Amino acid sequence: MNKLTPDLYAEAFGILTRKLLKDDCLAMRNSILAKRPEKELITELFQPLLEMMAASESLTPNLSNPLYTQLTPPDEGNVPTFFIRDFFYIYYDIMEHGVSFDDICRHFEDDHGAKWTASILHLEETPSDPVSCVLKSSLDAPEKLAMLQILLDGKTWIEECLLLLKQIAAAIEPIFNKYHSLYTYCDTLVSSKDCQKILLRRMGMTLPQDTCILPCLSLCNMADFYTSFADKTQRSNIVRLGILFCAIDTFSREVFSTEQLSEHLKMFSDPTKLAILSILKKNPLTRVIWQKGSL
Repeated sequence: MNKLTPDLYAEAFGILTRKLLKDDCLAMRNSILAKRPEKELITELFQPLLEMMAASESLTPNLSNPLYTQLTPPDEGNVPTFFIRDFFYIYYDIMEHGVSFDDICRHFEDDHGAKWTASILHLEETPSDPVSCVLKSSLDAPEKLAMLQILLDGKTWIEECLLLLKQIAAAIEPIFNKYHSLYTYCDTLVSSKDCQKILLRRMGMTLPQDTCILPCLSLCNMADFYTSFADKTQRSNIVRLGILFCAIDTFSREVFSTEQLSEHLKMFSDPTKLAILSILKKNPLTRVIWQKGSL
Protein backbone atom coordinates (compact mmCIF):
# COMPACT_ATOMS: atom_id res chain seq x y z
CA MET A 1 0.00 0.00 0.00
CA ASN A 2 1.12 3.51 -0.82
CA LYS A 3 0.96 6.34 1.74
CA LEU A 4 -0.01 9.71 0.29
CA THR A 5 1.29 13.08 1.45
CA PRO A 6 -0.97 14.87 3.97
CA ASP A 7 -3.16 17.33 2.09
CA LEU A 8 -4.61 20.63 3.33
CA TYR A 9 -7.71 20.45 1.11
CA ALA A 10 -8.38 16.88 2.18
CA GLU A 11 -8.30 18.15 5.76
CA ALA A 12 -10.71 20.96 4.82
CA PHE A 13 -12.99 18.37 3.22
CA GLY A 14 -12.88 16.38 6.47
CA ILE A 15 -13.95 19.46 8.44
CA LEU A 16 -16.75 20.17 5.94
CA THR A 17 -17.97 16.59 6.36
CA ARG A 18 -17.97 17.03 10.15
CA LYS A 19 -20.10 20.16 9.70
CA LEU A 20 -22.58 18.32 7.46
CA LEU A 21 -22.80 15.52 10.04
CA LYS A 22 -23.27 18.11 12.80
CA ASP A 23 -20.60 16.36 14.85
CA ASP A 24 -20.03 17.48 18.42
CA CYS A 25 -16.32 16.67 18.45
CA LEU A 26 -15.74 17.63 22.08
CA ALA A 27 -18.54 15.34 23.25
CA MET A 28 -17.14 12.62 20.98
CA ARG A 29 -13.71 12.97 22.55
CA ASN A 30 -15.11 12.89 26.09
CA SER A 31 -17.14 9.79 25.27
CA ILE A 32 -14.04 7.97 24.06
CA LEU A 33 -12.02 9.19 27.05
CA ALA A 34 -14.61 7.65 29.35
CA LYS A 35 -14.19 4.25 27.69
CA ARG A 36 -10.48 4.01 26.95
CA PRO A 37 -7.37 3.89 29.16
CA GLU A 38 -5.13 5.94 26.78
CA LYS A 39 -6.25 9.30 28.18
CA GLU A 40 -3.21 11.42 27.28
CA LEU A 41 -2.90 10.05 23.75
CA ILE A 42 -6.60 10.52 22.99
CA THR A 43 -6.49 14.09 24.29
CA GLU A 44 -3.38 14.85 22.24
CA LEU A 45 -4.72 13.43 18.97
CA PHE A 46 -8.16 15.03 19.29
CA GLN A 47 -6.65 18.48 19.83
CA PRO A 48 -5.98 19.32 16.13
CA LEU A 49 -9.58 18.44 15.22
CA LEU A 50 -11.00 20.56 18.04
CA GLU A 51 -8.84 23.51 17.02
CA MET A 52 -9.78 23.13 13.35
CA MET A 53 -13.49 23.08 14.19
CA ALA A 54 -13.09 26.18 16.35
CA ALA A 55 -11.05 28.04 13.70
CA SER A 56 -13.69 27.37 11.02
CA GLU A 57 -16.75 27.77 13.25
CA SER A 58 -18.10 30.77 11.31
CA LEU A 59 -17.81 28.98 7.96
CA THR A 60 -21.06 27.08 7.40
CA PRO A 61 -22.31 25.15 4.36
CA ASN A 62 -25.37 26.35 2.47
CA LEU A 63 -27.61 23.30 2.93
CA SER A 64 -29.64 24.20 -0.16
CA ASN A 65 -26.59 23.31 -2.27
CA PRO A 66 -27.44 19.96 -3.94
CA LEU A 67 -23.84 18.77 -3.46
CA TYR A 68 -24.66 18.49 0.25
CA THR A 69 -27.60 16.17 -0.39
CA GLN A 70 -27.49 13.12 1.83
CA LEU A 71 -27.84 9.75 0.17
CA THR A 72 -30.60 7.41 1.31
CA PRO A 73 -30.18 7.04 5.10
CA PRO A 74 -27.98 4.02 5.83
CA ASP A 75 -28.64 1.26 8.31
CA GLU A 76 -28.75 2.39 11.91
CA GLY A 77 -25.25 2.91 13.27
CA ASN A 78 -23.62 3.81 9.97
CA VAL A 79 -22.55 7.33 9.11
CA PRO A 80 -24.48 8.95 6.22
CA THR A 81 -22.71 10.06 3.06
CA PHE A 82 -23.28 13.04 0.80
CA PHE A 83 -22.92 13.72 -2.93
CA ILE A 84 -19.91 15.93 -2.20
CA ARG A 85 -17.90 12.90 -1.01
CA ASP A 86 -17.70 11.14 -4.40
CA PHE A 87 -17.41 14.47 -6.18
CA PHE A 88 -14.35 15.44 -4.12
CA TYR A 89 -12.62 12.08 -4.51
CA ILE A 90 -13.11 12.03 -8.28
CA TYR A 91 -12.31 15.58 -9.30
CA TYR A 92 -9.63 16.52 -6.77
CA ASP A 93 -6.36 14.72 -7.36
CA ILE A 94 -5.54 13.24 -3.97
CA MET A 95 -3.45 10.70 -5.90
CA GLU A 96 -1.00 13.49 -6.84
CA HIS A 97 -1.27 13.15 -10.63
CA GLY A 98 -1.09 16.87 -11.25
CA VAL A 99 -4.71 18.02 -11.02
CA SER A 100 -4.87 21.03 -8.73
CA PHE A 101 -7.75 22.15 -6.54
CA ASP A 102 -8.52 24.98 -8.97
CA ASP A 103 -9.04 22.46 -11.79
CA ILE A 104 -11.96 20.71 -10.10
CA CYS A 105 -14.79 22.61 -11.80
CA ARG A 106 -13.15 22.37 -15.23
CA HIS A 107 -12.69 18.61 -14.96
CA PHE A 108 -16.33 18.18 -13.98
CA GLU A 109 -17.39 20.21 -17.01
CA ASP A 110 -15.01 18.30 -19.31
CA ASP A 111 -16.69 14.95 -18.63
CA HIS A 112 -20.17 16.43 -17.99
CA GLY A 113 -20.23 14.77 -14.57
CA ALA A 114 -20.00 11.27 -16.08
CA LYS A 115 -17.40 9.89 -13.64
CA TRP A 116 -19.29 11.27 -10.67
CA THR A 117 -22.55 9.77 -11.97
CA ALA A 118 -20.85 6.40 -12.45
CA SER A 119 -19.54 6.50 -8.90
CA ILE A 120 -22.87 7.46 -7.29
CA LEU A 121 -24.81 4.85 -9.30
CA HIS A 122 -22.06 2.19 -9.02
CA LEU A 123 -21.72 1.80 -12.77
CA GLU A 124 -18.82 -0.17 -14.22
CA GLU A 125 -18.22 2.36 -17.00
CA THR A 126 -18.67 6.09 -17.39
CA PRO A 127 -22.01 6.78 -19.10
CA SER A 128 -22.25 8.75 -22.33
CA ASP A 129 -25.51 10.29 -21.09
CA PRO A 130 -25.34 10.88 -17.31
CA VAL A 131 -28.73 12.63 -17.18
CA SER A 132 -30.49 9.66 -18.75
CA CYS A 133 -28.77 7.30 -16.32
CA VAL A 134 -29.97 9.33 -13.35
CA LEU A 135 -33.55 9.43 -14.65
CA LYS A 136 -33.55 5.63 -15.06
CA SER A 137 -31.86 4.96 -11.73
CA SER A 138 -33.45 3.65 -8.54
CA LEU A 139 -32.55 6.76 -6.56
CA ASP A 140 -35.25 8.44 -4.52
CA ALA A 141 -36.91 11.47 -6.13
CA PRO A 142 -35.05 14.06 -3.97
CA GLU A 143 -31.72 12.44 -4.81
CA LYS A 144 -32.54 12.41 -8.54
CA LEU A 145 -33.53 16.06 -8.41
CA ALA A 146 -30.29 17.01 -6.65
CA MET A 147 -28.16 15.06 -9.14
CA LEU A 148 -29.95 16.69 -12.07
CA GLN A 149 -29.39 20.13 -10.57
CA ILE A 150 -25.67 19.40 -10.40
CA LEU A 151 -25.45 17.84 -13.87
CA LEU A 152 -27.52 20.49 -15.66
CA ASP A 153 -26.63 23.63 -13.73
CA GLY A 154 -23.76 22.65 -11.48
CA LYS A 155 -21.18 25.39 -11.98
CA THR A 156 -22.70 27.81 -9.48
CA TRP A 157 -23.13 25.12 -6.83
CA ILE A 158 -19.66 23.72 -7.40
CA GLU A 159 -17.98 27.12 -7.21
CA GLU A 160 -19.85 27.90 -3.99
CA CYS A 161 -18.68 24.64 -2.44
CA LEU A 162 -15.08 25.11 -3.60
CA LEU A 163 -15.02 28.63 -2.17
CA LEU A 164 -16.13 27.28 1.20
CA LEU A 165 -13.45 24.58 1.09
CA LYS A 166 -10.83 27.23 0.29
CA GLN A 167 -12.01 29.36 3.21
CA ILE A 168 -11.90 26.38 5.57
CA ALA A 169 -8.42 25.48 4.28
CA ALA A 170 -7.17 29.00 4.95
CA ALA A 171 -8.66 28.95 8.46
CA ILE A 172 -7.11 25.62 9.43
CA GLU A 173 -3.74 25.92 7.65
CA PRO A 174 -1.85 27.16 10.76
CA ILE A 175 -3.22 24.17 12.70
CA PHE A 176 -2.35 21.82 9.82
CA ASN A 177 1.25 23.06 9.99
CA LYS A 178 1.39 23.14 13.80
CA TYR A 179 0.45 19.48 14.23
CA HIS A 180 2.17 18.06 11.14
CA SER A 181 4.36 15.79 13.28
CA LEU A 182 1.29 13.82 14.39
CA TYR A 183 0.98 12.25 10.94
CA THR A 184 3.79 9.94 12.03
CA TYR A 185 1.17 7.77 13.74
CA CYS A 186 0.01 6.82 10.27
CA ASP A 187 3.61 6.26 9.14
CA THR A 188 4.09 3.82 12.02
CA LEU A 189 0.98 1.87 11.06
CA VAL A 190 1.74 1.72 7.33
CA SER A 191 5.35 0.64 7.89
CA SER A 192 4.25 -2.21 10.16
CA LYS A 193 4.54 -5.67 8.62
CA ASP A 194 1.11 -6.40 10.06
CA CYS A 195 -0.53 -3.32 8.54
CA GLN A 196 -3.04 -5.31 6.47
CA LYS A 197 -4.03 -7.47 9.43
CA ILE A 198 -4.39 -4.44 11.70
CA LEU A 199 -6.63 -2.61 9.21
CA LEU A 200 -8.69 -5.77 8.69
CA ARG A 201 -9.30 -5.97 12.43
CA ARG A 202 -10.05 -2.27 12.84
CA MET A 203 -12.12 -1.74 9.69
CA GLY A 204 -13.70 -5.16 9.30
CA MET A 205 -12.63 -5.43 5.66
CA THR A 206 -9.63 -6.49 3.58
CA LEU A 207 -8.20 -3.59 1.63
CA PRO A 208 -6.93 -4.16 -1.94
CA GLN A 209 -3.15 -4.23 -2.29
CA ASP A 210 -3.19 -1.10 -4.46
CA THR A 211 -5.00 0.96 -1.82
CA CYS A 212 -3.54 4.41 -1.20
CA ILE A 213 -3.58 5.62 2.39
CA LEU A 214 -4.12 9.30 3.19
CA PRO A 215 -3.50 10.31 6.83
CA CYS A 216 -5.91 12.90 8.24
CA LEU A 217 -5.98 15.03 11.36
CA SER A 218 -9.62 16.00 10.77
CA LEU A 219 -10.84 12.40 10.66
CA CYS A 220 -9.11 11.69 13.98
CA ASN A 221 -10.99 8.61 15.25
CA MET A 222 -12.52 7.72 11.89
CA ALA A 223 -11.59 6.01 8.63
CA ASP A 224 -13.19 6.33 5.22
CA PHE A 225 -12.64 3.88 2.34
CA TYR A 226 -13.53 4.88 -1.20
CA THR A 227 -13.27 2.96 -4.46
CA SER A 228 -14.08 4.53 -7.79
CA PHE A 229 -16.34 2.58 -10.15
CA ALA A 230 -15.85 5.09 -12.93
CA ASP A 231 -13.43 3.12 -15.10
CA LYS A 232 -12.49 -0.55 -14.98
CA THR A 233 -8.96 0.19 -16.15
CA GLN A 234 -8.33 3.14 -13.81
CA ARG A 235 -10.14 2.19 -10.65
CA SER A 236 -8.65 3.82 -7.59
CA ASN A 237 -8.86 2.75 -3.97
CA ILE A 238 -8.26 5.35 -1.28
CA VAL A 239 -8.58 5.07 2.47
CA ARG A 240 -8.40 8.16 4.65
CA LEU A 241 -7.20 7.26 8.14
CA GLY A 242 -7.60 9.49 11.17
CA ILE A 243 -4.50 9.72 13.32
CA LEU A 244 -6.29 8.36 16.41
CA PHE A 245 -7.67 5.51 14.32
CA CYS A 246 -4.06 4.72 13.37
CA ALA A 247 -2.77 4.95 16.94
CA ILE A 248 -5.39 2.97 18.87
CA ASP A 249 -7.18 -0.27 18.12
CA THR A 250 -10.70 0.49 19.31
CA PHE A 251 -11.60 -3.18 18.85
CA SER A 252 -8.77 -4.50 21.01
CA ARG A 253 -9.41 -6.21 24.29
CA GLU A 254 -8.42 -4.01 27.19
CA VAL A 255 -8.01 -4.25 30.93
CA PHE A 256 -11.15 -2.78 32.46
CA SER A 257 -11.36 -0.86 35.70
CA THR A 258 -13.93 -2.07 38.25
CA GLU A 259 -16.34 0.64 37.10
CA GLN A 260 -15.90 -0.19 33.41
CA LEU A 261 -16.32 -3.90 34.06
CA SER A 262 -19.52 -3.19 35.95
CA GLU A 263 -20.91 -1.16 33.04
CA HIS A 264 -20.01 -3.84 30.47
CA LEU A 265 -21.59 -6.60 32.56
CA LYS A 266 -24.82 -4.61 32.79
CA MET A 267 -25.09 -4.98 29.01
CA PHE A 268 -25.71 -8.70 29.35
CA SER A 269 -28.80 -8.06 31.47
CA ASP A 270 -30.40 -6.06 28.63
CA PRO A 271 -31.91 -8.45 26.01
CA THR A 272 -31.73 -5.83 23.23
CA LYS A 273 -28.07 -5.00 23.81
CA LEU A 274 -27.23 -8.69 24.10
CA ALA A 275 -28.94 -9.38 20.77
CA ILE A 276 -26.90 -6.60 19.13
CA LEU A 277 -23.67 -8.11 20.47
CA SER A 278 -24.67 -11.51 19.09
CA ILE A 279 -25.25 -10.05 15.63
CA LEU A 280 -21.89 -8.28 15.66
CA LYS A 281 -20.13 -11.44 16.74
CA LYS A 282 -21.61 -13.41 13.82
CA ASN A 283 -21.13 -10.61 11.27
CA PRO A 284 -17.86 -8.73 11.87
CA LEU A 285 -18.25 -6.88 8.55
CA THR A 286 -21.20 -4.99 10.00
CA ARG A 287 -18.84 -2.97 12.16
CA VAL A 288 -18.90 0.69 11.22
CA ILE A 289 -15.85 1.88 9.30
CA TRP A 290 -16.37 5.46 10.48
CA GLN A 291 -15.95 4.31 14.06
CA LYS A 292 -17.01 7.03 16.49
CA GLY A 293 -15.71 5.31 19.57
CA SER A 294 -15.30 1.92 21.18
CA LEU A 295 -17.86 -0.34 22.77
